[in-house]
Amino acid sequence: MRESRTAERGARIALYHSIPRADALNFERQMVFLKRNYDIVPLPELIKAIESRNRGSRPLLAVTFDECFRDAYANAVPALLRHGIPATFFAVCDFTDASKHGLQAVEAFCRERMYTRLVQPGMSWKQLRELKRQGFDIGSHTNSHAWCSKLADEELHLELNGSRDRLSEELGCQIEHFAFPFGTERHVSEKAVAMARAAGYRSACWARRGWNTFRTDPYHLRRDPLSPAWPLSVIEGMLCGLFDWWKPAVV
Repeated sequence: MRESRTAERGARIALYHSIPRADALNFERQMVFLKRNYDIVPLPELIKAIESRNRGSRPLLAVTFDECFRDAYANAVPALLRHGIPATFFAVCDFTDASKHGLQAVEAFCRERMYTRLVQPGMSWKQLRELKRQGFDIGSHTNSHAWCSKLADEELHLELNGSRDRLSEELGCQIEHFAFPFGTERHVSEKAVAMARAAGYRSACWARRGWNTFRTDPYHLRRDPLSPAWPLSVIEGMLCGLFDWWKPAVV
C-alpha cells in the first residue's frame, strides 16, 4: 500500500454487518492487515482528525458494524479485543427486542424491515452493555431499521430521537453517532439529514464508498461495505478507492 498517497486523501470507514462463524478466521486476518496498514481509531476520533486536517503518515480508518448481529458479538468482538482495534456498533432497538422472542420473530423482522433473507438474531441488551463496558462505541441505527426518506416528520422524529433515548436509557451513556439504514441516496433524504443534526447527533454515517476529508459534512460520512469472506487483496482495493464506483446492495 502506498501510504503517503492514500494518507493525503483522508480517511476511510469500514462497514461490516453479519460475521458468520465460517468467516471468523478470515475476518481476523482482515483486522491484522488493516492494523498493519492503517491508523485505526474510534469513529469520534476520526471525525475530529478530518475536521482539524490532522494527517499522519498513514491513512486513518474507523471500523463500524450495522444492526449488531449476534454473530458479530461472537465472532468479531474477540478478534477486535485481541488486536486492540476500536469499533462502533450501530444498534436497531426493535431488532434487539425482537431477538428475545425466538427465531420466528427474528425471521419476520429481517424479512420485513431489513429486506434480507439472512436470519441471524441481534445482540441482547446485556451484550450491548458489555460492548460498552469493553470500550466500544454504540450508536443508533433507528428503532425499526427505517427507510428514512419515506417517513413523515413525526415518524422520523421517533426513529431518530426515540432510538437515541432508548439506547441511552438501556446503556447508561450518551448516544452521539448515527447510521442511516441502507445508507444510499435512495434511502436518505436531506430532511432526514437535517433532523439527525437537530436531534443532537454529532455525525451520521451512510453506506456510500469513498474518502472522508476536511470537506466532508459529518452528517454525510462515507463508509465502505465489506464482507468478512473477501480476500485481503479485495479489502485493500476497496479501501484504496479502486471500487468507489460500485454500489452493492446493503442492509
